[in-house]
Amino acid sequence: MIQFQKCICSPFLFCQRGTTCATRQDKTRQDKTKEPSIDELTHLRSRAEATLHENSKALPDISILSPLELQALVHELQVHQIELQMQSEEINKIQNELVESRNRYQDLYDFAPIAYLTVDGNGLILEANLYATTLLGVKRAALLGKPLSGLVFKDDADTFYLNLRAVFETPLKLTWEMRLNKQSDGAQINAQVEGIATQGREDNSTAALIIISDITGPDTR
Repeated sequence: MIQFQKCICSPFLFCQRGTTCATRQDKTRQDKTKEPSIDELTHLRSRAEATLHENSKALPDISILSPLELQALVHELQVHQIELQMQSEEINKIQNELVESRNRYQDLYDFAPIAYLTVDGNGLILEANLYATTLLGVKRAALLGKPLSGLVFKDDADTFYLNLRAVFETPLKLTWEMRLNKQSDGAQINAQVEGIATQGREDNSTAALIIISDITGPDTR
């Protein structure tokens, strides 16, 4: 029987016992950053030339500079160009690291052995991992954009709404119990739910991470 242990990288993630956490494994998969198109480069050059034209009056008249002063000016421009190249390389490095970190997080989220849902302030499901789709008996595409309340037993609706509102009003993790309907066969799921406010993946809006554990007893199934 496979055993899981709490992941040291996150209080909400689990790792298979005896294995290295995926967040600490060296992974070769990495998204490639999109190369700018010819049109984008042309547009960028046009903007640079327009800016140069606007600021041309503030630039020194190089025609009055001596050869030594011209040589010093060229040297400064070359140094500045190298600095810009180094800054660009550092930015690209950071972007690649962010992409790799996002991929690791997505893998941990998707393949965690517990149900994860991400909902917005209205209770609409923004994300769902594979375990959640299995537990709830519905495909991921059918979950996204739908209200989580639609899966909650009618008698537990108030419990859900009150606790979800409280999740967005406190930085603490909240825990409660409620019943859910399994969509594939209508079975009742007695669930322990944990919720904590977090930041949305696509923007800076506030979302909530919902963790669902099936505590249904054998007599209820």
